[in-house]
Amino acid sequence: MANSHDHHEPPTSNAQQACVPAEIAAPRARLEPRRPVGFFTALMLFWLRPKRYGPHLAAGSFLKAFAAHLFAAGAILLMMLALWSWNRRGSYLYNYYDTGQSLRADMAGMIVEASVLTTDYLDHLSGFKGLEHWLSNGGWWLVLVTCIGIELSVVFLGTVVMPYAADGDRSRSVWKRSVKNAYWCTVILVPLMLAHVALSLATDWWGSNRTYHSGGLPPEGWWSDPLTLAAGALAIGSFILLLRALIVGAHRCVVGHDGSVQAMREPRCDRCGYLLRGLPNDSKCPECGLPALDSIEGRHRTSLWQQHESKSRGIIEAVRMQWVVLGGTAMFQRVPLHRGVASARRFWWVTWLLIVLGLQMFLRVLIGIAPFDSMLRAEAKSLSIYLILLPFVVHCIMMFVACVYAHWRYGIQDYRVSSIVCYYGAPLMWPLLIVLLIAGVLVYEPLLPLIDRHLGKVMLACAVLALGCGLFWWMRLQQAIRLVRYANV
Repeated sequence: MANSHDHHEPPTSNAQQACVPAEIAAPRARLEPRRPVGFFTALMLFWLRPKRYGPHLAAGSFLKAFAAHLFAAGAILLMMLALWSWNRRGSYLYNYYDTGQSLRADMAGMIVEASVLTTDYLDHLSGFKGLEHWLSNGGWWLVLVTCIGIELSVVFLGTVVMPYAADGDRSRSVWKRSVKNAYWCTVILVPLMLAHVALSLATDWWGSNRTYHSGGLPPEGWWSDPLTLAAGALAIGSFILLLRALIVGAHRCVVGHDGSVQAMREPRCDRCGYLLRGLPNDSKCPECGLPALDSIEGRHRTSLWQQHESKSRGIIEAVRMQWVVLGGTAMFQRVPLHRGVASARRFWWVTWLLIVLGLQMFLRVLIGIAPFDSMLRAEAKSLSIYLILLPFVVHCIMMFVACVYAHWRYGIQDYRVSSIVCYYGAPLMWPLLIVLLIAGVLVYEPLLPLIDRHLGKVMLACAVLALGCGLFWWMRLQQAIRLVRYANV
């Protein structure tokens, strides 16, 4: 980014042999060449090994990624139609859906639910003539809008998770790789759909050979029913596989040996942004006096967390850094901002684990002091499921906004800089999540009568606190990005 401290080229002499270069490339751990991956090999193995095949597929052709997406959509549609046809023949699964008594069938058919629930509507379409009549009355508009919405959703998903794909290349390259990876991730839905269909058929067979409780589950509870457990495990496994592929599928940039996609930038003073091009390496910044080598080779050194993250002391350092980050932004001037992506990501996952455990304990305390009976306590504990996803979703949105802001405001095209700031800034969301948790418990149905008279004031107070905590998080991130906007290391 242009700076008012730009200067003219200094005169050269024999004593000034080693000078600051005119441009420097974004440092990377390694430059891996791209290798071709067969289309059918990718279809069969990408969902199992996204870390190995994903970067090469994300650097490949967009048409290939889109073809894989269309293949996945067609395969899923065929399986949904096959299951719908099976259900029309009077299967146990369809009968339970029709009577509304099968909780097991509802869990087992999480993805194929749409095809089953629309059976009654499709029955009104009497063969091809009925379908032709539906399309002629504007139904094709619904099909068209649905298809466009699905494609835009995939592009939006790839855009939101693009900070996870930052690896020293330009922002345009990061976006392309992230979107192509999102299209390849839809392939994962094919084996997951097969598993859901198999589980639905197993539910059909199991239900036709066993008499269930009138509520759809045995009296012992859901934990004693194997198909319900399998459905829950499949749903959790599906989410983990899809999330893993989105995050690691494009986490590194594979290019040719020339490294043409790397983001080049002018060397500037790490403290004030003075253009150092052509200055001797042993000189100092004319503006602030910082040695040039401190800006080029970097003041940013490995932190205690990076030194001990693989040891038992790593957890202690991670907990200590929670307070350091909450206390100020000085640490961002010391951590590596180009070569420390992997370590910063691991810090984020440790922070996510600490946040989840802390919120779970805080929720248990709130439930313990609330006037709940045993049944309502069990229902209130269902909030713990959302506490697992909430930190990840909130942080993902904030990181995307921060990367876009840093690109627009400071011209930071290397998204690793903004991403690392957000990774190490993850502890800043502690106050916001605690306020959201308190608000969620207060509006829970058993507590509403206690605050009914002051519900508006309580919700207004929670909204103000949440807004303040969100602004605190955002302002700290802005300060950190401003501090590291000239970082060269």
